[in-house]
Amino acid sequence: MRQSFTVLTVAALLGGSSSVDALPSGGSHQQHHKRAAHTQTLQVPGTKPTDAAAVPADFLGLNIESAFLNNYANTFSQNLVSSLASRMAAPPIVRVGGTSGDEFVFDPAQPESQIKVCVEGECPNGSAASYKIGPAFFEGYKAFPDARITIQAPQGPRVNGTLVREFVRRAWDARAAAGLDPRTNVEAIALGNEVEFYDHDVQKYVKDALELEDIIIKELELEGNERRIFEGVNSAKQNIYDTVNALEAGLNKNNLTKWTAEHEYQIFNPQPWNDATMQKLMLSHKSITDKFDKHYLHSLRASHAEGIPYAISETAAVLASPNNHFVSGFGFALWVVDYSLALAARGVGRVNHMAGRPVANHVLWVPDATGEPHNPGPQARAPLRGGHLRGRLLEACYWRGSRGGSLLHEIDLDREAHPYLSAYAVYGGNNKLQRMALVNMRLYNGTAAAAGGSGKKRTSETFRFPVGDAEVKEVKVRRLRADLGAAAMGFDFGGAGHNVTWAGEQWSKSVDDGKGHFPHGGSGTKEEEVQTVKVEDGIAAVEVPDSEAVIVSI
Repeated sequence: MRQSFTVLTVAALLGGSSSVDALPSGGSHQQHHKRAAHTQTLQVPGTKPTDAAAVPADFLGLNIESAFLNNYANTFSQNLVSSLASRMAAPPIVRVGGTSGDEFVFDPAQPESQIKVCVEGECPNGSAASYKIGPAFFEGYKAFPDARITIQAPQGPRVNGTLVREFVRRAWDARAAAGLDPRTNVEAIALGNEVEFYDHDVQKYVKDALELEDIIIKELELEGNERRIFEGVNSAKQNIYDTVNALEAGLNKNNLTKWTAEHEYQIFNPQPWNDATMQKLMLSHKSITDKFDKHYLHSLRASHAEGIPYAISETAAVLASPNNHFVSGFGFALWVVDYSLALAARGVGRVNHMAGRPVANHVLWVPDATGEPHNPGPQARAPLRGGHLRGRLLEACYWRGSRGGSLLHEIDLDREAHPYLSAYAVYGGNNKLQRMALVNMRLYNGTAAAAGGSGKKRTSETFRFPVGDAEVKEVKVRRLRADLGAAAMGFDFGGAGHNVTWAGEQWSKSVDDGKGHFPHGGSGTKEEEVQTVKVEDGIAAVEVPDSEAVIVSI
């Protein structure tokens, strides 16, 4: 998995982490010594600052393209999601949605053997394909019992009440058939996906969305506060209309909007797919925050002004790149980490990282072999570990949110002067400093033969910060790392030389079927790799090599 590790790392930051205090073994950190180092001295409040953001325990989520739900509803994928869930204080939210979800045709007589049939567009599995589905399709909604889900109600150019009733009812009942209470397990019902691409009038979007709400409330017999279950907007093209426009047009006039949501991709085609582009546009805290603050922050504020949480319900570092190094490598995992933390610090309530379609290479993991030869699978990709779910997305980005609630504060490093570095402080229920996340996105490409390989030596950044408590004599450090740096692709894709680990653990289809294992820890070990750093005069100094992220437990 490439991004899975990333998500798990973020989960560990926001909440409790394992109490295991094993020292690193197997020599996996030997390369941290005797390298050229830079130093940053951080101004970290010892107690919660007033602008710290409350981070929901289920902040980290996943996104599966509607038509391909059943591809992901296998043991491998469910092990990955369960592994993530075990590191969070609340079940992660899996969004089942996307373009295909607005274009379904339902045939109640379709044979059980035909889960979906591609009827037009980019068949059999392109992003612009349309599908006919039958009753067997909804078996996929029984999957992922350790997660909660969002269901997408089809909202095409014209409201099709029959399709909406049939689809939402069957998805809802499938959760119940799996032994889950849909009234608590279904986080939201999304009203369409990127409707602005075929319906440019925000007034019409809102009119249709409100009609869908009435249809769904009656079909599911929702009462009282149960009716406040809808997720609105889910736009991708903000220059057509966005959350601000939809709210102004009356989306929440019935006070039934539970979430607003939008989609963001960091980089689009065409680009020169080389290290210089990755450093400038992906592995850059400045680029990440500049783009969000310019295009999305106003939507976040407008939603909060109406008391509605705001989500980025679909995201990835890259859309439509032919370069696997870019879209499936450890660089993507590091992006997932910093992107997730930066948005959490700004008050975003949820981020759903892409699982997507098996043929798409900008995903956290590939669930099966249906994307071959373009996108081999099944595989865990590097972003799942480091980029949290995109193969690395799951690991590097996820913290385990503490049950008492975590408060996150971004440390000001001057992003103009230090565009590739970021630091975040986490405060617990006692308002004291509990954890630090330190991210060094200076690009290191350890693959000499890689296209555009930097050939540079790996340097490091030493972060010095006060621990906020005179009684603290040492801190514990867990690392999201890869020997090859941003070029690592994960074990399933690149072999042992491309290993990506979070606290010494990695996830693989071929080795552990997505359950996780410790490749460096010796025979049968299940202990995390945790480094102990002594505190001197109230200051901890933690070294972070280029293209690496760490979580420091105080």
